[in-house]
Amino acid sequence: MQFYRDIHLRRDPELAPTILMNAAFTKLHIALVDAQHDGIGVSFPKADKTLGSCLRLHGSAEDLIALGVDWLRSLRQSVQIQEIQRVPDQHQHCRVQRIRVKSNPENLLRREIRKGRLEPSQAEEYLKRFPAQKSDLPFLNLKSYSTSHRYRLFIQQTQVEQPQQEGVFNTYGISQQATVPWF
Repeated sequence: MQFYRDIHLRRDPELAPTILMNAAFTKLHIALVDAQHDGIGVSFPKADKTLGSCLRLHGSAEDLIALGVDWLRSLRQSVQIQEIQRVPDQHQHCRVQRIRVKSNPENLLRREIRKGRLEPSQAEEYLKRFPAQKSDLPFLNLKSYSTSHRYRLFIQQTQVEQPQQEGVFNTYGISQQATVPWF
């Protein structure tokens, strides 16, 4: 991963940066699904309590060129797209991962009952064993195009001391093993 491209969200008095990031990330996800890329990773260099105002794409020059920027066409007024650049020589590495948070045990309970793994009479005990989880991690609000359900994609970025870990990235541009340059 020697190259990257930054996509900066412009300030918009009518739209919160989180809404713009959700829209940009959704478009990226669709583009990665359509192109079947597994060599492009993402990071959020300005993340704090939210994912910030910069979406950074990492990959080879060939992969970033092949992905292009047409997927951002409808957001052109809201984003500033930087040219593909070489990663600085002095950098660290970061693992960007999805963290699953079971924030709605009632949904999990209904699923277990529907699949026949649990009887309705066991509901109270189940809810005691699996209380709702909360997370302070930044997240994206996304919508599944296959089920139309809305969900939160919690993102954890962890700087690692090891040398770069190779691997494949999913259609969200994240990986449980691979790292991306961090600078």
